[in-house]
This record gives sequence, structure tokens and C-alpha cells, in this order.
Amino acid sequence: MKYTLYINQVMAVELGIKNINQAHVFDMLSTVSTWATPVEIDGGFYYWVSRQIICRELELLSIKPDTVYRHLKSLNDLGLIDYKKSGVKDCIRLTDKGKTYFSDTMSEMNPNDEVPYVGNESEQTRNEIRNNSEMNPIYPTYKHPTTNISVYQKFDLSGFDDYEKEIAMQVIDYRKSIKSPLKTIAGVKGRVTDIQGVMTKHKLTLKKVMDLMSSNEWKTIKKSFNCFETEQPKKGTVDGMSDVKKATIQMRINAKNTARLAS
Repeated sequence: MKYTLYINQVMAVELGIKNINQAHVFDMLSTVSTWATPVEIDGGFYYWVSRQIICRELELLSIKPDTVYRHLKSLNDLGLIDYKKSGVKDCIRLTDKGKTYFSDTMSEMNPNDEVPYVGNESEQTRNEIRNNSEMNPIYPTYKHPTTNISVYQKFDLSGFDDYEKEIAMQVIDYRKSIKSPLKTIAGVKGRVTDIQGVMTKHKLTLKKVMDLMSSNEWKTIKKSFNCFETEQPKKGTVDGMSDVKKATIQMRINAKNTARLAS
């Protein structure tokens, strides 16, 4: 999550932002180019903003993905962002009106500056300030203000959909916690595929799968693992035999019973 939440209340009110949560969502969107994946739509570039990521970064607000969606639509109606869908992806770019948030914000943050910051130059300057103070305010797990560089930064997750990103981030965190960090994006993709296979076949939630891995300190989990059986058959017992062998034994028993009755 982000360490510091900042908004310019005066400018937010002037732009028509309705409440504090919406203001924080817009403030995060104002630096979208520093953390979101660019997407080309109708010849123009937008940024894919994951609702789950926004919820996680702004954890203190206790907002849900549906609430983020409503804020995106409201900010679009206010003319602060240009919102479009690309398949299931929510994509946005700042409008000229939205960029005016930078000028007033920067003059407040730097009251001795004589020249106001506007447009792309102001966005770049503000991004530099934020990068210095928060290092990389996205994809999240911060342990200490001086060592809060995201563990996800070295992995390109742009090819993942929202839910795959959620799985990827959890498995990256988990592998780091057991001191066996993933080192390549191929490794991340493999673990995501394994986990999705288990979830689909055994109808388990992501939390359940991660808890299962954690309790056993497994590096991965496969849908073929026998841990999903409620009770494992013991080796050498009838339950542990194949169906063919069971049928053969049953035939022998039936033959003996028939011979006994005949005698």
C-alpha cells in the first residue's frame, strides 16, 4: 500500500470532486503514467487501471472494486479523466481539465516557485517528488520507509489480467517469505498456472490454496497433488488397489463361494 496519502483539498473541490475517497482515487490516477500499463485504443494511448490495485494501494479507504468503478465513472463525468473499456480492462487518461490539478498542487508543495507547473512538465516534476518520497507507490508491500522498493518491480506483469496479477503478487510475496524468491517472469507464470489449475479442478479459493501452500511450506502446488483427498488410502489395503485388481479379487471370492455352495 502507499505510505503517504496526499490531496489538494482546494483544487479537488474546485474541480467538482464529491468526497474524500474520490479525491484520493483521483490523486492516485494523476500519476497513472508511473505505474499503469499503457493500452492503445482507437489510435490513442490510455492506461489500464486495475480496480484491485487501487483498492490495495488505498487500503485505509476500505473501498471495493465496484466502488472504484463508480469513482472512475464520476471522474469521467466531471471531465477529469477520459474513461474507456478495453475488453474487461478499465482504461483512462487525464484530460486537460484533470491536468490542472497538477499546477495548483505543485504551487502548494513548492510555494517559493515563481513559475507554475502545468501539463506534462508538472506531471513529471510531481512524479519525481513522489518517487523520491515513496520510491514506487504501486504493487505494494512496504516493510520500511527506507526499504520500500516493491518486490514486483523486476517482473513485467503487463501480460497478466487483473486476477492473474493478484495471484502473481501473492505467490511472489509468499516465495520471498519462505526465502525461495522467484527470479524470472517464466517462473511466476508457471506458478500462476499451477495455482489456477488447482483452484479450477478442486473448486478452491485463492486464499485456501495459498494457506495450503503456506502450511506445508511448498514452493508450488499441482492439481495432481494427493493432498486434496480427504483421506488417503493406505498402501497394501483394498482401497489402495486399482479397480482392475479389486475386480479380480472379487471374482476369486465369488468363485470360492460358488464352489463352497456346490459342495
